[in-house]
Amino acid sequence: MPISHLLTASFYPTESDQSKGEQLFQYDRVEPQDIGHNSEYNYDFEKESLKSEHNSEEEQLLLIDTDGGTEDAWAIFMGLSAHQHSRRVKIVGITCVYGTTTVENACVNVSRILNTVNEKNVPVFKGMGTSMVSKFEHSDSARFNGIDGFGDSKLPRLNYNSVVEDEHAVNAIIKLAEMYKGKLSVVCLGPLTNIAMALKMKPEIANYMKEVFIVGGNTEGIGNVTACSEFNFYVDPEAASVVLESFSYCPIYIVPYETCLKSATSSYTWRLNSLGKMRTKEMDLLNKIEGKILDKYRDSWSVHDAIAMACFINPQVMKKTENFHCSVELHGNHTRGLMVVDRNFLMQKPANVILIEEVNISLYQKMLIWAAGGPSY
Repeated sequence: MPISHLLTASFYPTESDQSKGEQLFQYDRVEPQDIGHNSEYNYDFEKESLKSEHNSEEEQLLLIDTDGGTEDAWAIFMGLSAHQHSRRVKIVGITCVYGTTTVENACVNVSRILNTVNEKNVPVFKGMGTSMVSKFEHSDSARFNGIDGFGDSKLPRLNYNSVVEDEHAVNAIIKLAEMYKGKLSVVCLGPLTNIAMALKMKPEIANYMKEVFIVGGNTEGIGNVTACSEFNFYVDPEAASVVLESFSYCPIYIVPYETCLKSATSSYTWRLNSLGKMRTKEMDLLNKIEGKILDKYRDSWSVHDAIAMACFINPQVMKKTENFHCSVELHGNHTRGLMVVDRNFLMQKPANVILIEEVNISLYQKMLIWAAGGPSY
């Protein structure tokens, strides 16, 4: 059955979307310094709103929602490379959520990332510390990213309260969506609790966002936390369901688990030699927090979260996409959190998701090198 009659015009990429990745970013490296609390700096949404009126139409305004794990670090470093060394991307905020670790640990980890590249102007907001309905309970022995989300690498203590804003992340999402109405892109790297709560509190912000990129869900029932469920959706299936059901005109791009496995996986050798031997501040932190993972898993290497960030920054990374109506299974012992893809359009509902099914691995790897402090791609 042809699907064009089920798609809205906003689902088709525009010329400006296609050109997002054409510019090569040129920059000089900067030396990191410690981030300390600046008593004069308190995020002023009204002041920032006035600044936004002078933004170039070409500037991509980005909000990152993260649960602060090792894979998130790669994605955030990539976003920061674009933010600091180009005029095309501006990160307007990072919101933290419970997922791979506690929301407090997520705030600490994000603070470490910002500290590494001497970034003091991106506000960080602490968000939801549990799921919308039932709390996901970790098995400490099975935590892929360690208890602290950063591989339990015994990094020096860091007081995240000195760099985190007083505003709650859910309120910040609402205010940023209103401030940058029609211009705000959101990259979601963890469970969708913060975004879903913001949509519940103020449903109209669904019409204010430009685009949403999500790492989560699955398309073939391949799970990484249960037999059929992917981690980010399984931690808070209700939140995932709210997000997929709330947007009508804003495109939702999803990087499902199977795409990460089949299309965006690199070799262990490439990780060790092409990335691991780089002498940069970014790579020093990444090597430390991935140390236990690299010791345990040597068949291949993949950082799923960075794929979504790469696709946002450079749409040419998306080699193949398809449009479907997707929903989330909220029941079942084995299928709770499963993303249901209506491939035969039996539900007769408009497509609400753009599935990223294949990635340009060569371009993506160049962007990983760039994220780790290497040359522009």
